Amino acid sequence: MANRIGEHRLAALRQRTSEVTAYQGHLHLAEGLWLSVDPRGEARLSLGPKGEGFRITLSNRDSARWADFGCRLPREDRAALAQGKYLNVRIRGEGQGLTLFGVFLRHVRQPGGVVDINSENGVLSPGGRIECDLRIPLDHDLIAKSDGLELVLAFYHDRMDMTFETLELSVSD
Repeated sequence: MANRIGEHRLAALRQRTSEVTAYQGHLHLAEGLWLSVDPRGEARLSLGPKGEGFRITLSNRDSARWADFGCRLPREDRAALAQGKYLNVRIRGEGQGLTLFGVFLRHVRQPGGVVDINSENGVLSPGGRIECDLRIPLDHDLIAKSDGLELVLAFYHDRMDMTFETLELSVSD
């Protein structure tokens, strides 16, 4: 049985009415959602509405150390996370050209520092239809010691153009 999490945060992405672009640092999208690029590089990471979903485009990634999309998981989702073995990430969409990104669960710990747990696989597509179900193993001790949890999509290729029809999170055994 899977328990869905983060739904209200991710629903905000489908309600956007205009495109926004992060090009120097952190860009707040909505409560618990952001785009982030290396402020020392020239990367441009954009997010905007597209059909029933949203579109993320990236350019000049090679000039930057990172280009990420992030979603902070609400505290109320911790009970569901404590019951499962995996955080499941379902992605459905369409890529225009090469699409390459990793997905991980970031454990934020105070006073600073993070621990990232990667999904068992990333997303790699030459373009066209993308349908993948990724799993991130859950470490209950690490979750209990974390001050915050974030789902992060880390984009690796210099350019990307992908429409996300589905980005769903759930917890399962």
